[in-house]
Amino acid sequence: MACAEPGAVNPGTSAATWLDDAAALLCRPQPLRVLAVAPPQTPAVAALQGQFPAHRWREVHIVDSLDPLAGADVCDVAVVVDTLERLDFALGERLLARLRDVLARQICIALRAERETPGQSSQWTPSRLAALGFNLTGQTAAPDAVRLYHYDVATYKPDPDWLNSRHWANPQRWNKARW
Repeated sequence: MACAEPGAVNPGTSAATWLDDAAALLCRPQPLRVLAVAPPQTPAVAALQGQFPAHRWREVHIVDSLDPLAGADVCDVAVVVDTLERLDFALGERLLARLRDVLARQICIALRAERETPGQSSQWTPSRLAALGFNLTGQTAAPDAVRLYHYDVATYKPDPDWLNSRHWANPQRWNKARW
């Protein structure tokens, strides 16, 4: 797998493409601290560890509580694979919020697109993940579709146009305009 820009996944490509996009987050000259949230012996995590042996890896398996994350240090990248599909939705939300707010600067989620049955829909919709700050960066082709979501604390929310010195944040304009 060659290093490429994150988000370069093309919809409808091979099933291994999401792994390439996840690897793009790990392509850095300096060793990173990586937190892998996945079941034990997950092939995708093993492939990433084999490709980036210089990074410091910590693996955790979340089953019914966030206790395995107790005492975890802040990491550069968190990779979540085969986990959200197995968790209760409320626990999954707490996991993502903990990773996003406390433990990781960037997060990559590989989420299997569940086959929707009539009258029942997946709880992990793109809009729910977008509400948590995650961007859909790609999806592989069916039948084993995998969606890749990405979060980066540095770019998740661009500064709005009004937040600049030309407007209210300019101290030279204080006491000159009334609202």
